[in-house]
Amino acid sequence: MSIMAAFRVRRRRFVPRRTDENQRAIVAALARAGFLVHDLSGAGGGVPDLLVGRKGDGRLVLLEVKRPFVSGQQMRRKDVKLRASQVDFHRLWAGFPVFVVASPEEAVAKARDFRRDEVGS
Repeated sequence: MSIMAAFRVRRRRFVPRRTDENQRAIVAALARAGFLVHDLSGAGGGVPDLLVGRKGDGRLVLLEVKRPFVSGQQMRRKDVKLRASQVDFHRLWAGFPVFVVASPEEAVAKARDFRRDEVGS
């Protein structure tokens, strides 16, 4: 097999994933709370949807946005459906602040108040 043929076999077509409908509200809430937000949802490879930081404290948090299961209730960790690539990313980045959130309030709370014992859970 030629090098070009091998390249064609391995090359994947990028298919943009849809963002969860609550992501826009989460980004707006984080910005109102004084956070800088960078959308990573198009990165692929299991990378979480948002990189969140605040000037002054130097903390960065990665947030994976999921749709809430029941309106107004906090999402339970066991209910979260992560793709295999997301599970791999979370495993690889264990020990760093990577969280799954479903509401603007939950996102702001995780970005503002995460404790070291929550990281990697």
